Amino acid sequence: RETGDGYPLSGKPLDPNSSAAKQYGFKVDTSFTLPDGTRPAGLMTAEDAEEAEKARQAKVAETVGKLPVDFDGRFKVGTVLRKKFDEEVERDENADANQNVGAEDDDGAEKWIEGKVVDVDKDDADNPLPYSVEFDDGTFEDLAHEELEVWVEARIKHQKTKERRAWEEEMERKRSEREAEREAKLADKEQKAAEKAAEKEARQLAKVREARDRAAAEAAAAEPTEYARSRPRRETAAVGATTFRDAGGGTLELHPMRKFSPSPPGSGVPGAQPFKLTVSPAAMLVMDLHAHLCTNEVIGYLGGSWDPDTKSLTIERAFPGRGVASGMDVEMDPIAEVELKSQVEAQNMKVVGWYHSHPVFEPTPSGVDINNQLNYQRLFRDESVGVEPFVGFIVGPYDMRLPNQVSSVTAFCAQRLMKAGATEDIPFEVSYGLSDDKDVEPLTVGSMAAVVVQNKSTEGRVNPTELWRPFTTFENFKPGGGPCTKLAKLRASLCARLPAGMSKLREEEIMDGVAKTIQTSWGVDLGY
Repeated sequence: RETGDGYPLSGKPLDPNSSAAKQYGFKVDTSFTLPDGTRPAGLMTAEDAEEAEKARQAKVAETVGKLPVDFDGRFKVGTVLRKKFDEEVERDENADANQNVGAEDDDGAEKWIEGKVVDVDKDDADNPLPYSVEFDDGTFEDLAHEELEVWVEARIKHQKTKERRAWEEEMERKRSEREAEREAKLADKEQKAAEKAAEKEARQLAKVREARDRAAAEAAAAEPTEYARSRPRRETAAVGATTFRDAGGGTLELHPMRKFSPSPPGSGVPGAQPFKLTVSPAAMLVMDLHAHLCTNEVIGYLGGSWDPDTKSLTIERAFPGRGVASGMDVEMDPIAEVELKSQVEAQNMKVVGWYHSHPVFEPTPSGVDINNQLNYQRLFRDESVGVEPFVGFIVGPYDMRLPNQVSSVTAFCAQRLMKAGATEDIPFEVSYGLSDDKDVEPLTVGSMAAVVVQNKSTEGRVNPTELWRPFTTFENFKPGGGPCTKLAKLRASLCARLPAGMSKLREEEIMDGVAKTIQTSWGVDLGY
């Protein structure tokens, strides 16, 4: 039951606690009770209503802070409020229009205006609009307590938002300062690490030089070993020949390689390749380039890693060495051997293979090659898995019978087998795959330049402008194409070793770099 006009046009009773009921001065009749003495839901006593109002004000205070009110609950003179700007509100005719009033608020498209309480009517308790408010545009308006309360709360919330933004900006500034400080410390740490690495490299280089000098002194003082005196040394009998003479006049024949069974490499199946082999394009580039630079045989080590669990051998880089004699000698300089092993270890790799060249004939191992390979395999045998993870590569750059300009390269290992009561050393061709490199690293480019400079005074150095053969291709015993110089042959062969997918521009950049290094370090005019 309601007293007064408690029904809106819809005919539904007003909620006595609604803002509309309070605005109209509607009050709950707390005297009404049901026959059983209880009150209907929604009705409350004056004491209950007072407690509810206190709870509501406490909630407001908790949300937006303590409101600026007097001891009697009235807002103080000077209280600042903030209301939505209404274009239709009548303005004082004498007030100057403020062009900034109604400016767009930071929170969105709504427009607000601020004001403050200039007078409070405390004499007339029944005055529904006891507050006189002056707005920033010079207008005045009388407001009810409830309406003013909402606008004061809006002002306090707005102030808290500004303070929150200022706090967030301060936190962002401090975060930026911390980030700058962290980056500065990181840069300093990297600088110190680089200096430490440089010092370590200098110490390693000093050790290498010391070991080289010591090995040179020992080599000069020591007598040649029986093996060194009697070791066969290859000399070409004639261009294109398939047999070679050793120092005693005997022949050194090339031994055709056998193939392993088609079972997966490293599977352990009888007859299968004993390990899986993966080679990087970087190693192939350096091996092929080294072989092209000299008409004599060249030699070097291969650095990489060995995984006994998967029986996988990986070749990451080639380390060019030096020979100690002229002709087709493949004996490595003992001083160069010490240097190469130190270089391999300095790059956290192990020696996992060797390579040499057959400059003008097919890359098939000779008896000497097989004997050297067996010696290496015994030295690097992994007893834990019963495998000898060491491989030999042979590069044939200038064989006149090549089908195109790309050098022929083979990988091999060897086995000593019993046959008819006697031992026979057999070479086996090793299959391999290439790693999926995307580009040629600066380290590889530097290694290519270094091997060019290293061979500028080598005996048997090639003349890059010399004609390799008067044709480019040789397929089905038929020559094709125009004449091909050794420089053109080198460029074409190295291009075939570059990672797949490399742009033509990048290919030309790398090949031109090699040619320019040859021109400047060898003193040969190649037109660059």
